[in-house]
Amino acid sequence: MTFKKLLSAVLALLPVFAIAATSFAYGQVVYVGVRDANETEEKQSSVLDGFSDLDPDAWYIPGVEFVAKDGVMVGLPGGIFAPDLEMTRAMTVTVIWRMSGMPTPESDPGFEDITGDWYRDAVAWAAESGLVKGVSDKRFDPDAPMTREQLATVFYRIASLRGGETGDYDDDALPFSDSDAVSDYARPAVRWAVEKGVLIGTGDGFFAPGSDATRAQVATVLGRFDGSFPDAFANSAEKFTGFAVKLLDKCRKNGENSLVSPLSVLAALGMASNGARGGTLTEIESAFGMSVPEINDFLGRYINGLPQGEKYKLSVADSVWIRDDDRFVVKDSFLAAMRDLYAAEVRRVPFNEKTLGDINGWVNEKTDGMIPSILDRIPEEAAMYLINALAFEAEWGSEYLKSSVRQGVFTLADGSAKQVEYMYSDEHSYLSCPGAQGVIKYYYGGKYAFAAILPDPGHTVSEILSSLNGETLHNMLSDPEIVTVETAIPKFEADYDAELSGVLGQMGIIEAFDRDLADFSGLGSWEPDGNIYINRVIHKTFISVAENGTKAGAATAVEMGYATSVGPGGPQPKRVYLTRPFIYMLIDTENRVPFFIGTVEDIGK
Repeated sequence: MTFKKLLSAVLALLPVFAIAATSFAYGQVVYVGVRDANETEEKQSSVLDGFSDLDPDAWYIPGVEFVAKDGVMVGLPGGIFAPDLEMTRAMTVTVIWRMSGMPTPESDPGFEDITGDWYRDAVAWAAESGLVKGVSDKRFDPDAPMTREQLATVFYRIASLRGGETGDYDDDALPFSDSDAVSDYARPAVRWAVEKGVLIGTGDGFFAPGSDATRAQVATVLGRFDGSFPDAFANSAEKFTGFAVKLLDKCRKNGENSLVSPLSVLAALGMASNGARGGTLTEIESAFGMSVPEINDFLGRYINGLPQGEKYKLSVADSVWIRDDDRFVVKDSFLAAMRDLYAAEVRRVPFNEKTLGDINGWVNEKTDGMIPSILDRIPEEAAMYLINALAFEAEWGSEYLKSSVRQGVFTLADGSAKQVEYMYSDEHSYLSCPGAQGVIKYYYGGKYAFAAILPDPGHTVSEILSSLNGETLHNMLSDPEIVTVETAIPKFEADYDAELSGVLGQMGIIEAFDRDLADFSGLGSWEPDGNIYINRVIHKTFISVAENGTKAGAATAVEMGYATSVGPGGPQPKRVYLTRPFIYMLIDTENRVPFFIGTVEDIGK
């Protein structure tokens, strides 16, 4: 008897009775889960305590907690959950059947290899529903593993059959190095699962479509497919937008152009936060308005769902550079999180001039040459670099004719005037808030857009920026007024660089930069008595806005150091001419969050 068949026999003996139905919604669809009728609130809050083999910091914890508290997936003998155990086809359909309220099948599909009573009804229901088909007319192959692409296909079919949004994903490229390995039948499902955040990559830029799905992965997919997922993700997107506004507000100086990438900063500091503990962790989570699991989950779903095309792309890369020194002991769990959650390249190297060149070369490559270097030196106290790099390039949805580009005047805040080139067009997404108006102009394909907010005469950039928060900006970007907007956008280029420790300190992250108080014990330690802290956070950006489209790059390096002593409108056209200082953003049109945000306050000659 194989191990999988033995496990199937054991599962057949586990209790599946005394259950009460509990429902959850996905979009407008109601699904039903199961829960022990005698379960108490105290038991629900401590469901993970019964499993001895779970890493409390692992990526799969929210999913396991979700399925365990609802009784959809139970533990195995010996008090374990077995997160890495492969799921068979029989196990998978049984879990989904339970989640759907254990409906009684109306027919017998006639599979001759269905021998286990515990999964008989589940297989019959899944087959007649068209969710999981047999390998032939007579065989279901219950003990065969469920692959990741098959898992994506099952949930794609559930969403489609129950009226959820699936769309047409056949012609969209998959953002993975092994996308060619995805079977033709599964490509729409995988694209849907990735964009919806239901199933994401495995790390290092791969999806691994033919790999067997594990119990941890199935639990996570079930949790993400839960009706709370869209609301939870929207909540995280709003928090991220709030962080973006605060970051720009703290970084800008009156009269000077500024540009930050909150996505890059969050990704780099998100990596560091996975090693933070105690008060250091509390300050980081408070500054971001999100817990570390929320940060990891938001970044994973957001980045894996970013659309790519021939005329538009937003690529994101992460890397970890570790000083090759026996005194620096980095925890395996931290490195696993970097690889699994951030798909980060991990290198342990001597910190010398060659490595300085390698780091800068990596950043230059990953930003398509827009950020040639991120470091000017590697100080003696540097122990690790956590680096994010991103590159955006997109053509406008409609080209500018030569006659649409002409000279005009840009008026600075002090009243002085400069000559600039403006690009004139009619757009159709109008933004407004008290004291300002704005416009959204879309790039090719409509997946990304340039958004600008122009303060009304008598109002300043500072006033408008201070009046915005995550909710107001996110709502404004998500609900533009559809009306003709006569638009003038200046051609401009800008670059920006800053060391962000002071800015982050103003946002409440203080302890992480303290040589004695910082607690990054979850990352590792400097032996025998050293302490790990954040020494510098270096951020560089670049943007070019012209007739053909937009290019933008960003890089953020978190330098971990060691210390050896511990201690309203109508049908009439609107007009938004950006002829004075304004706020602008690059946003994705699915989630309406800014991955770049900046101000133009001084351009032209």
